[in-house]
Amino acid sequence: MSGSVSLGEVLVPALIEAFVEKNQPSAILRLESEHQFVYLLRDAVTGKPRAEFQFHLSTAEEGFADLIADKAEFALST
Repeated sequence: MSGSVSLGEVLVPALIEAFVEKNQPSAILRLESEHQFVYLLRDAVTGKPRAEFQFHLSTAEEGFADLIADKAEFALST
């Protein structure tokens, strides 16, 4: 996911955390830089990876540019 800082710092992580709370996978937050981080969700029983969400936060415009350049699967825009 690439784009809006306001969505990427607050809303989307809250949605991921709510999913984790309801579905019980383990979640690991890995900070790579001030505006880049990764959520890794693992099965609580087997430990196998279930999902990985990579965030690159900047602007909505850069998010759409990353989407067009196939560097992101989602653009975050407010």
